[in-house]
Amino acid sequence: MCIRDRDLATASSGKPQHLPVLVAMGRMYRDLGIREQVVEIYAAIAGFTTEPALLAQAAVALVDAGATHEGLAVAKRIQTALLDDAAAYELLMAHGRALLDVDPRQAVDRMEEAHEAYPAQRTADGDQRLLEAYLAVGNTARARALVMDIETLVRRSPVDAPRLAKAANVWADYLYARGDFRGAADAYAQAIKADLSGSPDLPWVQYQRGNALFELADFEESARLFDTVAASKVKPWAEQASLMAEHVRLEQRLRGLPVTPRDGVQKG
Repeated sequence: MCIRDRDLATASSGKPQHLPVLVAMGRMYRDLGIREQVVEIYAAIAGFTTEPALLAQAAVALVDAGATHEGLAVAKRIQTALLDDAAAYELLMAHGRALLDVDPRQAVDRMEEAHEAYPAQRTADGDQRLLEAYLAVGNTARARALVMDIETLVRRSPVDAPRLAKAANVWADYLYARGDFRGAADAYAQAIKADLSGSPDLPWVQYQRGNALFELADFEESARLFDTVAASKVKPWAEQASLMAEHVRLEQRLRGLPVTPRDGVQKG
């Protein structure tokens, strides 16, 4: 805490405005991303109040700042039924994040509770964290179902397409790492289709789909995807994709297959 802020907090100590001053300072430090000060201020707030909404703010802020043990301690003091839906969702998600390294299955339970109990409050970040939690505990059925739910959401609300692109990419990476190349190729295709804005991740997704298709011996489609990434000039994937495109065509020659021509590129 800087000297001026500390003076302000000290001057208000013992007065009715002390807690509002701390809350305002905490929000300022969160906006600035100064984690050390966030932890100090919100730990103080948690010590000054029993008001559920403020405690929920403190718990979430502490977890976000990396003070997971402190955040857990505060979260345990709160009854979510006393919070509005948005605060309850945010608190349960933060509680789950704090538990991931301590008790992953309980962490999933907290996140699922948020996801199921407050559907109107779901966020892209919350969906992503729940997906990653499912994968961390190996719950592939729930992970697949969540990606499908997000796909259904995007059909109704195309503006949420980036949410699907990110989730499908995470799901595809998981499948690829475990040797499920068909599942990975399909999920990468899903991510490519949803990436309407051409995000910085798109060349990586196209490159990985090319790799998955190569493993499936779909050499023509693989070569075209590698050509697409090579033409993008995006480092480091463009150079690697160029090398892989040559490798695919060499494999086609060795197998006596028609060699895919370099007659343009495609999106996926």
